[in-house]
Amino acid sequence: MASVIEIVFKGERVNICLDEDFYGEIFWRKIENHKYEPDTLSFLENNLDSKSVLIDIGAANGAMAILGTLCDSPVYAFEPNPLMFRVASQNIELNKKSRKLAKIYNEAISTTNSEISFKAGTDSKVLSNIVFSETSRNFVNIKVKSLSGVVSEIAEVHKKSNILIKMDIEGAEWKIFNDLSTLETLKEYRVKVLLAVHPGFYRPPNKSIRGINRLNLEIFRIKNILESYKTYKQISKYASISRTNLNRVESAKQFSFLIEAGYHEYIIEF
Repeated sequence: MASVIEIVFKGERVNICLDEDFYGEIFWRKIENHKYEPDTLSFLENNLDSKSVLIDIGAANGAMAILGTLCDSPVYAFEPNPLMFRVASQNIELNKKSRKLAKIYNEAISTTNSEISFKAGTDSKVLSNIVFSETSRNFVNIKVKSLSGVVSEIAEVHKKSNILIKMDIEGAEWKIFNDLSTLETLKEYRVKVLLAVHPGFYRPPNKSIRGINRLNLEIFRIKNILESYKTYKQISKYASISRTNLNRVESAKQFSFLIEAGYHEYIIEF
């Protein structure tokens, strides 16, 4: 028998299945009490309505996709992990409003259309190794969709809607936001992005050489700073970057050192 709990989310009763969901009930109670990433929740609540569309990239167990539907926004959710795709699909199916407004795909998002084997080491710039777990041993092939193509298709369907992207993909965001074609498309459609960044997740420090781990970690840190600096320079040609408290990030130096200090969520307005 399925283990289903009920939470109150944005004033509405929401059914959640805990089967296979390693986030667990504690996570959902934090969502219910607005204690899980409160800046993220507030940003979505303040920016989503029936005139907007949410593209949820890295949907995990479906929490943000469900929130989007409760704001009356159509939602297109993407989750490459087959296990979490099942979890999110079940949570969406359990709730009438989510069933009506949300579509979810067992696909990854990157810069080009392709197919990839869902296993560690395939292409860490598309699927960071952190998305894999002991439950991911049955390897399957999944589609990879270009973000440019997804945005263009959704904009064609929802012609007068504002497009908002929530992206949390454990390191694969660096490739996307260094792709000029993608940045041009996001600017064309005036997309707003809530971005979680994960510095270095797709290239973790090398621990294979004994005795120089401290040096490896320092090299890893310097690479993260340089990559953040370069990425800001790319994005800032097309968009403004703010922290989730809406304070503008004014320079590549500020951006790279904010990330180094542990501030990893940003609003990018194209």
